Amino acid sequence: MKNCSKKEKFKRFNERRSTRAMKRRSKLKKRRHSCEVVSGKSRARKIDRIKAPEVFSIVFNSDSTIEFFKKILSLIKKRKYVFVNLSAVKTITPDAILYLLVLLQEAKYKNVIFRGNAPIDASAHEIFTKSGFYEFVKSDFNKFQLPQASTILKIKTGKKVSGDEAANIQEYLKKHVHYIDDAKLKAIYSILIECMSNTNEYAGNEMGDKHWWTMALHDKKTDKVLFAFVDNGVGIPSTVKRKWFDYSSDSELIKKAAAGIYQMSGSKTKTRNKGLPQIRKYNEDGFIQNLVIISNNGYYSVKDDTKELSNFFTGTMIAWEFA
Repeated sequence: MKNCSKKEKFKRFNERRSTRAMKRRSKLKKRRHSCEVVSGKSRARKIDRIKAPEVFSIVFNSDSTIEFFKKILSLIKKRKYVFVNLSAVKTITPDAILYLLVLLQEAKYKNVIFRGNAPIDASAHEIFTKSGFYEFVKSDFNKFQLPQASTILKIKTGKKVSGDEAANIQEYLKKHVHYIDDAKLKAIYSILIECMSNTNEYAGNEMGDKHWWTMALHDKKTDKVLFAFVDNGVGIPSTVKRKWFDYSSDSELIKKAAAGIYQMSGSKTKTRNKGLPQIRKYNEDGFIQNLVIISNNGYYSVKDDTKELSNFFTGTMIAWEFA
């Protein structure tokens, strides 16, 4: 009887323990399905999902796209995990793709985990995947199986001036902008070289190595070429304040720089600070359209004028269309 009693107690103990274990597994399973988690040495944390607007473009949808980037910048600053949700995007332009890379660079520098997905819309998905974006991130996506798209000038990046890349952009524009002539191609080359050289001007160690990125896209529907140049340098307003001691608002400083107010003089600096004024003149002449420049807390659009941004944006973003 004694042995039977012990066996019965042990059986009931095992049943209770098994029931408790099943409840714990059930609760854990529910938690895993309720939020995205990232395993780590400490404890799992919820990832903040930031949803991109349907029109993911600083040029065509500045307010919503800038607000999207503002939320990401805020989370990176707080060193919180980020999940970028691009699933609803239906229109995507090079400027937005490139600035997303700038934020990835900043997140990497600050050891912030950065995750995301791609647009579901077929057209936006094709642009995003064939842009070369996946060559700059860790992903299970097989980027090597993608066919090349002749309409897309894939993302290029560098730390220094690259005459070869500027020449590649020239060749791309020659194929897709039918009315461009040799004089304008030469001018575009000089503008790109200056933009690249400005990336590391007065560069400190605020974000590690300074980079520039470029990308272009030929939209067959409108027969326009969308172009963007982005860097993570100190930015136009910061440079102007250091060199010319002008402490106007950041947006006004960008506008003045584009108007050629800060031209240098002297034989050794004849080609410096002429890039933005030349681009602005092309916009006024109708050669390009929708010129937009963002840097630090400033936003300048030739079409919509200026506005101050509540968040500090790293580096400089210059985007336009070849009309």
